[in-house]
Amino acid sequence: MESEAQKSFMHRFNIASNLIDEAKNAGQLGLAGILVWMRFMATRQLIWNKNYNVKPREISKAQDRLTDLLQDVYTSYPQYKELVRMIMSTVGRGGEGDVGQRIRDEILVIQRNNDLGGMMEEWHQKLHNNTSPDDVVICQALIDYINSDFDIGVYRKTLNDNGITKERLLSYDRAIHSEPNFGRDQKEGLLRDLGNYMKTLKAVHSGADLESAITNCMGYRSEGQGFMVGVNINPVSGLPSGFPELLQFVMENIEDKNVEPLLEGLLEARQELQPSLNKSQSRLKDILFLDVALDSTVRTAVEGDMSS
Repeated sequence: MESEAQKSFMHRFNIASNLIDEAKNAGQLGLAGILVWMRFMATRQLIWNKNYNVKPREISKAQDRLTDLLQDVYTSYPQYKELVRMIMSTVGRGGEGDVGQRIRDEILVIQRNNDLGGMMEEWHQKLHNNTSPDDVVICQALIDYINSDFDIGVYRKTLNDNGITKERLLSYDRAIHSEPNFGRDQKEGLLRDLGNYMKTLKAVHSGADLESAITNCMGYRSEGQGFMVGVNINPVSGLPSGFPELLQFVMENIEDKNVEPLLEGLLEARQELQPSLNKSQSRLKDILFLDVALDSTVRTAVEGDMSS
């Protein structure tokens, strides 16, 4: 089915959803097969988009369906919990159609607010045609470029460090040929708008992003103008008392060079989550994604400390 899956993430996620029943009936090897396939996808070893135009809300809807099915397997087949958890770490959070649609809507807000064409118009066309986790990296590269006082080398380095070469940018169905060229008078507005936009991109694409996972579990209400307006996510019920404060401690220490307090907070948070992971509930996948994000942050913190 790979030639069909190559068309878009919507196709790949729908194929994965259709295979879940067969995989769980095959047992451990069946789910391991799904994991290997999705891992190849997540590490860009498989084609993400080939001659197919798909709306972001269609991708996020397909993600939502797949993660709902994985949540059901996690609950009904406890012997496969770790495999399911690993599969979910390769898939973004997804969300109901409106979340995906915001990817389309909000890039237009950024362009309008900051009077942008060139590279931003090319990225806009790519986002409308087939958004992907690459867009999280592109957004980060733009933020790093602006923060470096517009050093284009920093933009290129962020892309390359995350596996996005010039050839990859040109390979998109809607290719990105240009590089950013912003004016100093645009700095403040762009940092604000791209920072907000990053939250939207991560809400769909980054299942292992800690801030996005915390937000989904703790709930939030967005008011004002422009970005995520009217979004209202209710907090997951039944989380341990004092848990929000623990997560706040983790986020406050995430940039600290002394990793010991961060690691203690992360490991304590994972331990506190365990009872909630063993309960069947409608928002279980949000708790699962939070656990995946906490685990990923532990690994990143340890690796960063070892290399410094």
